[in-house]
Amino acid sequence: MIIYVIVSLVVVGNLPIPEVAKTADYALAVAAEPFAGAIGFTMMAIAAIISTSSAINATLYGGANISYIMAKKS
Repeated sequence: MIIYVIVSLVVVGNLPIPEVAKTADYALAVAAEPFAGAIGFTMMAIAAIISTSSAINATLYGGANISYIMAKKS
């Protein structure tokens, strides 16, 4: 939780609130751009894609496994 709060403070510290609202889907990448440039923006975008695909992968495999176990026990 502490990491999420720190990341949120960094984003709000680097971007005004209207800008955060306008770029809500990629605000973290936009907040990285002022101090890391275009490379920082790209790195954050790639990290977000990897993170999202990892979460989707875990959800799909976990859900499929639970469904299989429930069907097997029925």
